[in-house]
Amino acid sequence: MFYSSRIKMLKSKRARGRLNSLYGMRSRPRVRGRLRSERRVRAVEAQSAAAHGVPGPGAWSRAAQVREARARRGGSVCGCARRARPRGVVTWLSVKMAASCVVLLAVLALCLLLLLRAGKRRRQGRASRHVVVVVLGDVGRSPRMQYHALSLAKHGFSVTLLGFCDSKPRDELLQSDRIQMVRLTELRRLAVGPRLLQYGIKVAFQAVHLLWRLIWTEPAAYIFLQNPPGLPAIAVCWFVGCLCGSKLVVDWHNYGYSIMGLVHGPRHPLVLLAKWYERLFGRLVHFNLCVTNAMREDLAENWHIRAVTVHDKPASFFKETPLHLQHELFLKLGHTHSPFRARSEPSDPAVERSAFTERDARSGAVTQLRGRPALLVSSTSWTEDEDFSILLAALEKFEQLALHGDNLPALVCVITGKGPLKEHYSRLLAQRRFQHVQVCTPWLEAEDYPLLLGSADLGVCLHKSSSGLDLPMKVVDMFGCCLPVCAVTFKCLHELVRHEENGLVFQDSEELAAQLQMLFSKFPDPAGKLSQFRRNLRESRQLRWDESWEQTVLPLLMDRGSVPKWIRRQSWDEVFPAGSRARGLHKLHFSAGWTVSRVCHRSIPPRGTLTSYTCARAALDRRRGREGREEGEGSETVRGEKDGQRG
Repeated sequence: MFYSSRIKMLKSKRARGRLNSLYGMRSRPRVRGRLRSERRVRAVEAQSAAAHGVPGPGAWSRAAQVREARARRGGSVCGCARRARPRGVVTWLSVKMAASCVVLLAVLALCLLLLLRAGKRRRQGRASRHVVVVVLGDVGRSPRMQYHALSLAKHGFSVTLLGFCDSKPRDELLQSDRIQMVRLTELRRLAVGPRLLQYGIKVAFQAVHLLWRLIWTEPAAYIFLQNPPGLPAIAVCWFVGCLCGSKLVVDWHNYGYSIMGLVHGPRHPLVLLAKWYERLFGRLVHFNLCVTNAMREDLAENWHIRAVTVHDKPASFFKETPLHLQHELFLKLGHTHSPFRARSEPSDPAVERSAFTERDARSGAVTQLRGRPALLVSSTSWTEDEDFSILLAALEKFEQLALHGDNLPALVCVITGKGPLKEHYSRLLAQRRFQHVQVCTPWLEAEDYPLLLGSADLGVCLHKSSSGLDLPMKVVDMFGCCLPVCAVTFKCLHELVRHEENGLVFQDSEELAAQLQMLFSKFPDPAGKLSQFRRNLRESRQLRWDESWEQTVLPLLMDRGSVPKWIRRQSWDEVFPAGSRARGLHKLHFSAGWTVSRVCHRSIPPRGTLTSYTCARAALDRRRGREGREEGEGSETVRGEKDGQRG
C-alpha cells in the first residue's frame, strides 16, 4: 500500500514536487520521453524500499536498465544501429567525404608550399628592381604593353614579359638585355561540350598556367597587367602579388565585359559575371591606369575605382617616312601584293619603279610618280567593334564617282591586322570588281608598319569602342606620322580627333564617301584639305610616349621614401581635377603586408594615386600661393593697426 500510494502521487506535477522534497531529491525540469519518467519512478521505489529494508526495483544494475531501455526503443542491445551496414559496402556519402578530405589536404599543402616559397621570395626581392609585364594575348599586337616594357627597361628596371608569341614584337624588345620574354601556352580549338564549358575549361587552364609561370618567375616589385583580357589574369596576378609582396598595376584599355557583350548580349549571365569580376578585382589593385579621362571618370563614379590617365602617345619611331625608305618599302611589299607593283615598266633600265615612286640607279634620287594613286591605310584587329562594311560601301561609292568622270585618282586601300573576321571580309572584297580601287590586306612586320603610315596619304579608323570610353591607338600612331585621319564618331573621340583640324569625323558610309571625294579631289593638291591637316599635325608637336610616361607612370613607381612628404599629404581634391571623382565614394585598398583601410574622398589618398609629380607640384604651388596671399593680407592688417596707434 505504501509503494502504490507513493506511485500514484507522481501522476500530478505538484505531488511529484512534494515527493522530491520529502525524500531529498533534486528538482529537475520535466523531460519528454518515456525513459526518463520510468527511471524516476524506479528511483523513488528504490529509495522507499531501502528505507523499509525491502529490496526493490532499484537493485537493478545501471547496465541492465540501459539495455532494457534500448530494447524498448527497438535498437540493438549493444548500442549499434538498428540495421548494421554489411562489411565491405562503401556508401556514396563516404566516398564524397573521403574525396573532400583529399582535396582539402591537397589545397592546404599547395597553399603551404606557396606561402613558404613566397616568404623566401619576398625576403629576397624586397629591394629588387624587377617588373613583370603580363599580356594574356599576343605580345606583338599589344604595342602599349611593349612600350611599357621598353620604358621600364630604359629607366633601369629588369623586365620579364609574359604573353603569347603569335607574332613578332619589335626588335628593340628582343635585343634589350634588360627584357626577358616568357612564352605563355594558349589553349586553342577545344571542341568538347557546349561553348560555355569550353570557355570555362580555357579560363581554368589559363589561370593555372599563369599562376605557375608567375610563381616560378623572379620576384618582382610590380606586376603590370593589360585589361582586357583580364579574366582570369587580374585575380591570378592579385593573388601572386599578395603572396610575394608585388604591387599590381592594371592598365585599362577597355572593359572586357563590354567586348563580350558584343557577342553574347549585354544581359548574358557570362557578361554580367565578367562585369562583377572586373569591378571587384579592380578595387583590389594597387595602381589603376586608363587611356582616357572619360574612362577615369567612369571608373570613379560607377565602380569606385581611382585611376590615373595615361594617354596613348606615339613612340619615337612613328614619323614621316623619307622617300628612299618609302621606295624600299613599296618594292618589298610589291613582291607579295600586286597593288604596290608598277603599272608599267620604265623605258630606262637604270630606273627602278614601284606603283608610287621611282629611283634613278645612277644618281640614287627617288621621286614620286606623276599620276600616282592615292594611298589609304586602315589598321584593324578584325573584331565586332569595327564595322568594315562602312568602308566597303564608301569604296563602292568612290568607284562609281570615278567611273562617272569625277577628277579622282586611282586608290590603293591597305588594311592591316589580324583577327577573327578577316576571312569574312576578305571574301566580301573578293566579290567586288573594282577598276579604280585596289584593296589588299597584308600582315606587316613591326618595323614596316610605321614606315607604311609615314608613306600614306590618308588614314581611316573604323574603331567604335564597345564601352565608348577608350580611344583607338592606331589614330595616335597615324598622328605621330603626321597622317590625317577620317574616324567614325563615338563618345570620347573628341579627346583625340578634332574635326576640321587634324582630321574628319563621319557617322556612316555616305558621309565617309563624301569626305573621300572632297579630300582626293585634284589629288595631289598642295592647297587642299589633306595638306592643311598635315601642316596642323606638324605644328602641334605632341608629346611622345617616353616623355608622357616619365611624367605620369614613373612617379608612381618611385620608392615611398623618395617621394616628398608634401606629395603624400595632398588631398584627393587638390591633386585630381574637378569632376574626376564621385562624392562619397570609397575603396577598400588591399595590399600584401598592409592592413585593410578605407579611403574616403576627403582623406589622404592611398599610395600611388597621384596623377604625376608635375600635377602634385602644381597643386602645391596653388596651395603656397593661397598661403602667401593670406600672409600678405595679414601683414597689411597688422601694419595698418600699427600706423593707427602711431597716429
